[in-house]
Amino acid sequence: KEYSCVSKKCLNVKPLILVRSKLVEELFSNKSELQAVAYFYCDFRNKNLSTANDVLAGLLYQLVVPVHQFMIVKTMLPTNIHSLNDLQLVNLISTIISGLETSFLIIDGLDEFSDSEQKLLIDYLSTLPTAKFKLLIMSRHTESIKWTLQNFSSYSQLSITKENVSNDIQHYITSEIEKVIKDGEFVCSDIQLQGKIKQIVCEKAHGM
Repeated sequence: KEYSCVSKKCLNVKPLILVRSKLVEELFSNKSELQAVAYFYCDFRNKNLSTANDVLAGLLYQLVVPVHQFMIVKTMLPTNIHSLNDLQLVNLISTIISGLETSFLIIDGLDEFSDSEQKLLIDYLSTLPTAKFKLLIMSRHTESIKWTLQNFSSYSQLSITKENVSNDIQHYITSEIEKVIKDGEFVCSDIQLQGKIKQIVCEKAHGM
């Protein structure tokens, strides 16, 4: 995953921590004009981005900005999108989704939020028109999230274990270390030390 911080100045939105993954890139590259993609990375290190309101505001901004036919919705938005309460945000998101063919909403790291904010966010998302959007939540497995997801009438769960991704992580770390050495960003001619560094980083990754 590659994380980047994007500041949406024109609506005075708080900086959003966005996750860029192959999945998101694939959705963006293949979506039609009547489809939308919105994604949000829950960052536990940033206390200003740790509530259901933060996620809803981030999703709304990404949905409304690229969709030209919703100029009327844009005119309803205040200068500071965070002045909207949760229900106002949900209603606007629902309005946009209803007018599109399909919307893809992706939330990564839901477990970084408190149990109460997790439940609040899922409660809101479960009120959206289900026939019009697909929701992907990426998270560690926790009992609180398991119970919260029961708000949805149906959902599929895909478990990815440490064993599933260990080879990919090892390959990625090896290629990245070799790249920084080749670019001169990290000087290490000791092959054994390079191997030790790779081993420690892979072990500390814990499948993440």
